[in-house]
Amino acid sequence: AKVLQLPDTDEMPNRVIIQKGHCINYGAPITQAIRLAGAEPVEVGTVGRCTPEELQHELDKGNVAALLAVESHHTVPFGWVKLQEVVTISHDAGVPVIVDGAAQDHRIKELIDFGSDLVITSAHKYLCSTTGGVVAGRKDLVDAVYLQNRGIGRGMKAGKEAIFGAMSALEYRMQEDIAAWTAEQDRKVRLILDRL
Repeated sequence: AKVLQLPDTDEMPNRVIIQKGHCINYGAPITQAIRLAGAEPVEVGTVGRCTPEELQHELDKGNVAALLAVESHHTVPFGWVKLQEVVTISHDAGVPVIVDGAAQDHRIKELIDFGSDLVITSAHKYLCSTTGGVVAGRKDLVDAVYLQNRGIGRGMKAGKEAIFGAMSALEYRMQEDIAAWTAEQDRKVRLILDRL
């Protein structure tokens, strides 16, 4: 019933807390993506500073659906609450943490190990798959995301080729020597810099 009700969030928790320095634009504002789901983005702090107390204050107001953290080079590189502390504060308030880690496919396990409830990554960035994404984390929340195939997510559903592409890319990644991959990327960067 809630799937069919969205994006109308009447009588549902609908506030999504996000640190102001995480309000990036990845081609569209992340706050717009939050609103498209029927939620209200609540920006906390300023661009260059957010404190645990400010996050706690917003959590204490209630009606919070999630706390969204962005792990990206696009965020402000200083002055915000780190993910491990965000998870502790949010979980103490009984609120799940969603991590937008679009280009963090090497770090999926690490981000989940921090206690993140959902981690969302791109399948086509470093995984080099067809256009799609990967949602990992708590099974009940992953299942809730999947249910959106019957709701507001229907118009954005991944095709079978995207699903198989993401699955194949993940299988390949799981066998990959990450240290060797990183060394090869560093070699390419050095080559480009030397030629420039």
